[in-house]
Amino acid sequence: MNRAIEISAQGMQALALRQEVISNNLANADTAGFKSDILCFKAFPSVFSKVIGETKAGVSIDSVASRFKQGALINTGDKFDLALEGAGFFAVQTPDGTKYTRSGDFVLDDNGRLCSQQGFAVLGEGGAINILGQDVEINSIGEIIVDGALVNKVKVVDFANPNALKKYGNCLFEPVDENVSVQPASADTKVVSGFVESSGVNMMQEMVQMLETLRTYQTLSRVVLAQDEVQNKTVNQVGKAR
Repeated sequence: MNRAIEISAQGMQALALRQEVISNNLANADTAGFKSDILCFKAFPSVFSKVIGETKAGVSIDSVASRFKQGALINTGDKFDLALEGAGFFAVQTPDGTKYTRSGDFVLDDNGRLCSQQGFAVLGEGGAINILGQDVEINSIGEIIVDGALVNKVKVVDFANPNALKKYGNCLFEPVDENVSVQPASADTKVVSGFVESSGVNMMQEMVQMLETLRTYQTLSRVVLAQDEVQNKTVNQVGKAR
């Protein structure tokens, strides 16, 4: 295959995925606790030199990483909405095991169980959190006090390396493998009741990156068309010479 076409095509594939990542970030700009993603590239030669020979240009997709920078806290006035001020994650119980999230727009189900928007039980230090009472307070260390009695404490955990997490869906994360250790969150991390964490997506930055990606994709597509035309002319000229 023409080397220029191959390099351009690989670039177009990477840019198409980058556009998907940016589009997903924009679509979730108003989703509480959402963490935007960034597409990481690596040098083309390190991946393809053993297959197609030495080359000095091109890129390949390395990974999709999440940005764990904290978003602004938004006051909702709902005491069951929780946000974390500092590093850490809430733990929720799903059919696939425990998952972790920064999205604290929680609700009570019909049985008085604190759940995520998807119906997954929010975990406390004493298991699933059940709130049966009228006067409810959730303090800064996550203690849940109902009618003057301590009933549970919101479980807040952290990871030495947040990049050891991957997205599970619905703003939930899971460890990339079973060797990733879960640890208690720092004592500096506070639970804030009546607030949710914004996504932190920078709309302007994402829009600029989307336009840059589109223009670069268009440029590479023109390179592919131009090289294809040159190649066809060369083949035709060789055919006529015979």
